[in-house]
Amino acid sequence: MTDVEIFPQGAVVGFRPLSEAAKEWFTENMASSDYQWLGPVLYVESRFADELTAGLAEAGLTWRRITP
Repeated sequence: MTDVEIFPQGAVVGFRPLSEAAKEWFTENMASSDYQWLGPVLYVESRFADELTAGLAEAGLTWRRITP
């Protein structure tokens, strides 16, 4: 099972945590007000996406990219 879905949207990238492990990771690591949650999806500026996916990989979480 995939832990996170990633939605590239040009200037921003959406991350939707799916598994409980991913939801916990986002709660612990993404509590900053610099990011915007819209419903179940966290949006970050594209320049932060690589760093975020590296953190997911370091935590052993998997993801898949969803293209529009």
